[in-house]
Amino acid sequence: MRRIRLRSVVTHPSSSGPSTKGAFGAREEGIGEGIGFHYHHYYQHQHYQHPQNHLNENGVELRWRKLYYQLRAGEVVHKHSKSFVETKSGSGPQRSSNNKSVFFTASAAVLNCSVLDMGLNPMKWKTRTLAYVSLGLFVFYLVAIYRKEHHVSFEMTIKNTQAEDVWEFVADFSNMKKLNPTIEDFDIIADTGNYDHWKYSARYTERLSHFPIIKNTAHGHFVVRPDEKGFLISSEHRTCFFYGICCLNSVSEFKFIDEGRDTKCTETVQYQCPILYSTLCYKEVMYQREEIMKNLKSHFALTNVHNESDK
Repeated sequence: MRRIRLRSVVTHPSSSGPSTKGAFGAREEGIGEGIGFHYHHYYQHQHYQHPQNHLNENGVELRWRKLYYQLRAGEVVHKHSKSFVETKSGSGPQRSSNNKSVFFTASAAVLNCSVLDMGLNPMKWKTRTLAYVSLGLFVFYLVAIYRKEHHVSFEMTIKNTQAEDVWEFVADFSNMKKLNPTIEDFDIIADTGNYDHWKYSARYTERLSHFPIIKNTAHGHFVVRPDEKGFLISSEHRTCFFYGICCLNSVSEFKFIDEGRDTKCTETVQYQCPILYSTLCYKEVMYQREEIMKNLKSHFALTNVHNESDK
């Protein structure tokens, strides 16, 4: 069996219908008819009634249409080649070689067909690609970069304490290493004001509680002052990861109010976090707040025991 070849130039089909050679020059019987069917089908739908026009209604040159339908012929060759080889080819080694030639020629045409199909309307393909890329970038920004704000609040009562004592202990940042185990080191970089309105700034290093290998550097600005109903510590923090590439802001308001012989501690935290890491951020905030509250209660419980012993 001879290898199938497709002519590079398409000729107008004759009125007598497809011949055994096919409209695209397939040189074997049986395959040409199938190829010719595709070519005649193209004519009947009026896509090629005016060969003299070099551009179709979509602005695509007809030479691409010609090449497209030449390659479409490969689909027909691919479908009919197996049965054709079985009926027309000889036996033995020659048959196996012809088999490979037929399938190789047909498969190459089918593979190139999809690429050419995109090229039929380059503007449409570019628009679609741009839309997909834009959508992907938007989703990535929304999930991994956009910082959503979250709010959490905590409340605790410390027995047998005065609000002023608890307030003063928490306001001293040197005690934060005892209260918050994630803080590794700190440095006071600014300190102004007096007892009634004290301001200071600190730079400190933390590690994540759930991923200790990841560390961050934070800057905190604190305002310590008495409040109408008690005592207040307001703070703003900027926490940066990976040498400042990713930074997140948070705001805290810590109130201390006397309730009889006890102190009611209430903290409200507003923090930023990308949607992708929302669960991790929430767990980290909850862990730190719970540790601070627990250690604060333990400290004053131990202080009360010592005071009772001294009496």
